[in-house]
Amino acid sequence: MATRVIVILFAEAFVIVALAKSEKVDLYSEIFQIYKTMKAQGIVMKAQGVEISHLKDTVKNQQTEIERLNAIITNLQTVNTEINVGAIQTDHDSMSHDNGSKPESVEVGDEVHHDEIEKEKPRGIFVVTST
Repeated sequence: MATRVIVILFAEAFVIVALAKSEKVDLYSEIFQIYKTMKAQGIVMKAQGVEISHLKDTVKNQQTEIERLNAIITNLQTVNTEINVGAIQTDHDSMSHDNGSKPESVEVGDEVHHDEIEKEKPRGIFVVTST
């Protein structure tokens, strides 16, 4: 990109030199103007390079944070499943003690579903802290 800009600027300088002979244009001021333009573009390009570097760092940090949060979610899902299985087992055990006989149940996957309709019971609130 920078090479193309320089080539274009030199092509422009060549045209100016050709015109200078016929129109008596101040060649020095035209070349100085080109120099100032190139210097300003160089400053802008350096600033953009720094900004791109910062943005790359931000993306890397966000990727790390996303991976950490996904690990927490996976852990919470595992804990939730274990709690639900334990709660179902506790409900099942308490029903067998209440009637003296175990209620009929159907096992689906890792979960046990009772034929009886149960109201949703609050299980408690868990707070997760990160280290």
